[in-house]
Amino acid sequence: MKKSWWLVVAALAAAAVLVAVVKLRPGQPAPQTPPPTQPGPAATATEPGSPTPSYPCPQATPELLAVEPVTSPTDGLSQIVTVRMGNMEAATVTVESGVFTAPDGLVTVELLPDTTHHLEVEAKVRQSTDGHGCSYGGYTLSTTRDRTGAPLVIVQGRPAMPGSPAAAIGPENVAGLVELVSFSPAARLTSDFAFRGADELASVGYDDVIHRWSLATGQETGAVGDASRAQALAVVASADDSLLATGGIATDPAVRLWTLGTGQVRELGRHDGTPESLAFSPSGRMLASGANDDTVRVWSVAPGSTEQPVATFRGDVAGRAQAFRGLAWIGDDQLVAGGSDAIYWWEVATGRVVRRLAAPQGVQFLVGTAFADNGERIAAVAQDDRLYVWDDKGQWRSWPAEAGAVLAHVAFSPDGRLAAAVTYEGVWYVWDASTGELLASHPAAGPASAAAIRFSPNGRYLAVGGWEAPIRVWGVKGEGSDE
Repeated sequence: MKKSWWLVVAALAAAAVLVAVVKLRPGQPAPQTPPPTQPGPAATATEPGSPTPSYPCPQATPELLAVEPVTSPTDGLSQIVTVRMGNMEAATVTVESGVFTAPDGLVTVELLPDTTHHLEVEAKVRQSTDGHGCSYGGYTLSTTRDRTGAPLVIVQGRPAMPGSPAAAIGPENVAGLVELVSFSPAARLTSDFAFRGADELASVGYDDVIHRWSLATGQETGAVGDASRAQALAVVASADDSLLATGGIATDPAVRLWTLGTGQVRELGRHDGTPESLAFSPSGRMLASGANDDTVRVWSVAPGSTEQPVATFRGDVAGRAQAFRGLAWIGDDQLVAGGSDAIYWWEVATGRVVRRLAAPQGVQFLVGTAFADNGERIAAVAQDDRLYVWDDKGQWRSWPAEAGAVLAHVAFSPDGRLAAAVTYEGVWYVWDASTGELLASHPAAGPASAAAIRFSPNGRYLAVGGWEAPIRVWGVKGEGSDE
């Protein structure tokens, strides 16, 4: 009886081995999963009349699309764009001057004089059938960047520049602001942006890179980051413009430091929730991050510092995990943080609460705060049609926007003379920060929404936008600005 049982087991094992051999014949390629950035279809059976596949067709590996860097700026009125991809049937370049196609990947693009051209390159993979009857290819890949990651942009001649603002924005001229330039990041969602000095803006979002934009030309000047670490909800630039700090997304709530000269990145640490605000200390030696998990953390920016916060502060409202969406430093010693329910002044070295201010009476929660005069003046918004201001008399006041507005983000001008707020839909308002007079308002311009509102450090630009809409930059019309 025992001998018969072992014979049955041996027979079943032999059958299993035979099945495995039939399913994966010698020399058959193993299925491969295509990279998410280069999607390609699975191999399929060929059309009627073609050989019938003798085994299940493996998943196709997509071809790699690469475009050689273009020449820009240029005085020429045409340029050959070199597109490389295995088994390519044809390459097409779409640009302001038209649509151009070539079968060999050497696409001659005609250029318009005195125009900035933004290239979108598409390449089609030729469809083919292997000896087993499996069909591959037949799909199209596209890109707007060259093989180094730089934007595919050709500047021909001397395009008209958007123009530079004539003066800092103040109560005397804010009603006459014009849109100087706009940026349209390719990100699925642009969540925040920050000015770098007098001539650049950086934007972050659910994207593979951090984009950098020229305020003088309106063009992208470069990018840093990679898909695994560049996605972020918040960004801030250091005072010397050498560093960017980012706060990650819900699935990756890391606080990271980017050195723009080298592209190097360092993770400072993490929150349990999503980082929603960032601020460098005046000396640049520390970085504060506020998150929606009821915490504010302070990190050392010094090279070689450990991935542990210098200090961690928490809200004190029972049963409420506050979101801290506004931060400001008073020297390197004190930190002011605007939470959903209260505003706190913390002593960094000891963690002591120096001062605490509750949200305005009747307000359910604050969604944004901004600070001026070393934290002595506060502007806040609460998803209604009022701007809430803590004035020099030590009391909350409220200033109206248009009836029915839902204010979502707020900012002070660098000199503290103006307070600005924007709705989720991109309608923005500016008040005299001393008198509460509504000085200017502007409806949403075209497809609009707003992830943030920011003044530039020199006070000459006001930027509004984000999410699935362009970032629009406003200023006082100066020489060279469009009429």
